[in-house]
Amino acid sequence: MKQLSLLLFTLLCLSCITSSTNASVVGVTTVPEDGYVEGQKVKKLVTLSEVSFRRARHDTANPIFLYMFGAYWCGHCKRLTPILEATAPQVAGRIAIGKIDCTDDKRLCEEFGVRGYPTLKYSLDGILYDYTGGRSEEDFVAFAERLSRPVMTIVDSVEQANKFTQDQTYGHGVSFVCHDPRKTVAAPASTLTVEQLAATSPIYKVCKQAARKELAHAHFSALTARIDTSAITGVPSSVVADDTDSGATQDLDAPPPTPLQKGGFVCRLEAHVPSRCLLEQHTMIDVESVLEFVKRNNVATLTEFGPHNFHRIGRLGRPLVIGVVDKRQEEIMGRIQKELESFAINGPARLTNEKYYFGWMDGVRWANFLEQFDVQQTELPQAFVLDVPRRLYWQDSYYREKTLQAFLTAIDDGYIRPKESRGVRGAGLFGWIFSGWTLLLLLIGAAGAVVVLSPDAQGLLGGGGKKKKKDGGGSQGGHDALLGKKNQ
Repeated sequence: MKQLSLLLFTLLCLSCITSSTNASVVGVTTVPEDGYVEGQKVKKLVTLSEVSFRRARHDTANPIFLYMFGAYWCGHCKRLTPILEATAPQVAGRIAIGKIDCTDDKRLCEEFGVRGYPTLKYSLDGILYDYTGGRSEEDFVAFAERLSRPVMTIVDSVEQANKFTQDQTYGHGVSFVCHDPRKTVAAPASTLTVEQLAATSPIYKVCKQAARKELAHAHFSALTARIDTSAITGVPSSVVADDTDSGATQDLDAPPPTPLQKGGFVCRLEAHVPSRCLLEQHTMIDVESVLEFVKRNNVATLTEFGPHNFHRIGRLGRPLVIGVVDKRQEEIMGRIQKELESFAINGPARLTNEKYYFGWMDGVRWANFLEQFDVQQTELPQAFVLDVPRRLYWQDSYYREKTLQAFLTAIDDGYIRPKESRGVRGAGLFGWIFSGWTLLLLLIGAAGAVVVLSPDAQGLLGGGGKKKKKDGGGSQGGHDALLGKKNQ
């Protein structure tokens, strides 16, 4: 009985101590070991568990969160971590950065399709997206700047919309302009907010929502002035609205009316290239239709394929027409670029009208990567066609001396048959491209030795490196991998 009384007394004392301790820290937020506190701005790289990741994803104090999914043994993760640590304080208040160890939270990583390390994703307003940009400190800072800009820029003339388009760099001079001719306003663009404009018209509201979702990749402007539709190619000026329509304008002091299109539009703008437009009179303009239109058309008429865009464009569903040049031969490179761009704009509709994306690559820098498509550095310039979703390519030595139109016509008519990548020892280099891994890992032999592509090629393909089942350091990078040398 005495022992029971002593035990009860001890428990009572412990309870008092605990209560006293808790009372002494009322109003003080305890910072967990991972450094993340929901509701507080993240100012450094934080470690997230499955539980804290799910909170972070919907944390209104950190609406934009960049995540690195990795593993403690992953060498490339170890090299990327200091870069993220240096970046986090610079972008604090704009985006938050966290890391997840998939060896501890395997279920979480499988749930979100993490198939290799490091894989980068980001959440925007709770929605998770793949991060496919560069991986330097400068790249991450630029990414933060893009995501912290206004979702739309309000302009009050076609000239301003064109100037806005030409100022865009990461979009390679492509932007999307929204216009509702029934809701033009007299106030200067500089005095309006996006929220105010969105409240005046369903089209502006839809564009604002779509622009928010595409904040990392697309530029949007809202044209508020009363315009002549002939100022934008792609908008049929022959189809006009009734100027007596009571809802045609909100500008009481507007100049004499010009023809107005029936309904609004969203147009793709690019300097010196005819516009492509989504017209309300033909299509219901809602968030889904605008996002689909932007997805298909947010690529420059001619673009340089590289780490910043290869992974994204390659998965859009159209084959890529790739001119391969020696960048050091500027005159030849310029001629090839002009030929590609001219054909993309003026070529036969059956070969150009939303059938291909056109671009070029540096055949010297990407020589090892291009060898799998029968493109040799000693035989530049040349062109080939790459169909990423179907894992096929078209390349034919006979047509190297022919025109681009002859080459694409032969493909279209079936005279040039598609090929699959040669790969290395039958491992199928090409097949790995579509897995979304940054490290292109090839399993060679029963021993499972691993080789990887160079750091440049890792960035080109996007995603993360293949998982290992055993502990060990990160894979050795460099061109040794392309030569078939084993990783030490």
